[in-house]
Amino acid sequence: MSKILRTIELFGGIGAQTKALDRQAVPFQRHRLVEFDKYCVTSYNAIYGTDFEPSDITKISAYDLGITDTNKYEYLMTYSFPCQDLSVAGKQAGMSREGNTRSGLLWEVERILLEQKYMSPILYGEEQLPQTLIMENVAALLHKKNKPLFDEWCLFLEGIGYTNSFQKINARYHGVAQNRDRVFMVSQLEGAPYTFPESETLTKCLDDYLEDEVDEKYYLSDKIVKYFTRHSKDMDDNFIYQRPHGDNNLLLKAGDLVIEGRLESACRVYDPKGVAPACNTCSGGGHDTKIIEPKVIGALRGRNVENPSGRRKGIETEQRLEINKTGTSNCLTSVLKDNLVLDGLRIRKLTPLECWRLMDFDDEDFYKAKQALNDTYYNGKDRSNSQLYKQASNSIVVNVLSKIYKNLEVLKEDQ
Repeated sequence: MSKILRTIELFGGIGAQTKALDRQAVPFQRHRLVEFDKYCVTSYNAIYGTDFEPSDITKISAYDLGITDTNKYEYLMTYSFPCQDLSVAGKQAGMSREGNTRSGLLWEVERILLEQKYMSPILYGEEQLPQTLIMENVAALLHKKNKPLFDEWCLFLEGIGYTNSFQKINARYHGVAQNRDRVFMVSQLEGAPYTFPESETLTKCLDDYLEDEVDEKYYLSDKIVKYFTRHSKDMDDNFIYQRPHGDNNLLLKAGDLVIEGRLESACRVYDPKGVAPACNTCSGGGHDTKIIEPKVIGALRGRNVENPSGRRKGIETEQRLEINKTGTSNCLTSVLKDNLVLDGLRIRKLTPLECWRLMDFDDEDFYKAKQALNDTYYNGKDRSNSQLYKQASNSIVVNVLSKIYKNLEVLKEDQ
C-alpha cells in the first residue's frame, strides 16, 4: 500500500476486527484499542502480544486516538458498540442520547468524530478524519423502534463527508456454521458506495467445530435429560418413539436437526450435522446451546412384562446402540421393537473452545486467552469459562469481517 494502515478498535473486545486483518496479505499497525472490559483486554493482549490498558470511551478524546498524518497513514476505525439495549433478548431500552443506556454509547463515537473534525485543523493544520469506518451490531438495529436513530447516525456521517453502505449478513452464508445475523456498515470518507461480499454455500456443519473429548461437567445430568424428554411436546418424525408396555420413553437420535421442547427456550437441542444457533453468553438459566452427543449413548435392553428385569427364554434381549459421527446407527438385530428401552442419552452444552471456533478464532488464540485469564485473575486455576463464553458471544465472526475487508478499495490496491 502507498500508506501504512493503522487500526483503531472502539469497543474492541477480543479483537475480531484486527484478527480478520491478520488473514489479509496487508501489513498494518494495531494503533489504538478502546475497551472497558479488563478481561477482554487481557485476552486481547495475550492473543496479539500487545500491552493495551482498559479504557472508558466516555473519558477519552479524539486527541487520545492519535489520528495524525493522514497523508502517510490510512486509518481504519471499527466500532461495534454494545448491543444489549437493542437485542430482542435484552430489555430493548434503545440507544437514544438521553437514555443513559449501553447501546447509547454510539453517540460517544459521534462526539469523538466531531472533536477530530474541528480540532485537527487547529492542531495539525488540516482536517484529519479516519478514512474508513466499519460498524457491526445486532439485526434489531434495523427494527422499527431503532431505525430512526440509526438513520440519524447515517445522516450525521454523511454530513461530515462519509459515504455509507450497510447490509444484514448471516455468518452461515459466509463460511461459518453459525446462524448469526448481524448488521454491518462500511463508511468511506469521500468515497464511493461499498459493495458487500456475495453469499456462499455452506460446506461445514456444527460437527466440524466440536472437540473430540469433552469434560463430564458439560453434560446434562440424567435427571435433567429425563425431565426434558418427558415434557417435550413439540415432537415430530425427528423422534423415535418407544412405548414398551405403556411406558412413555423417548429415543432421540443424532441426526435430528432441531428438537424443541415446550418448557421454555432453554429446551433446544441441536444436531452436530446442522448449523449452530447464534452463540450466547452461556451465563446461566439453561439458555446455553445444547447438542446431542454423536457417539455411544448407552445400552438398549429388552424386557418382559412378567419379568421386566430379565429375559424371555430363548430370545436374546440385550443389544447395544452406537451412534457414530455420520448420525446413523449400527444395524440392530434380533431385538423386538416394543421391548427397547433407552438406558442412556447424552446431551451436553457447547464448550468455550467450541464457541470460539464458531466465531472463527484459532484454537491457539483461545488457549492464549484462557491461560492469561487464569493466570491474571484466578491464581492459575481453571476458572475462566464464564469470561470465555462471554467474550466469544460478544465478538464478531472473523471470516465475515475478513470477506468485508477484501472488498475495501484501500486494501484492493495492494492485491
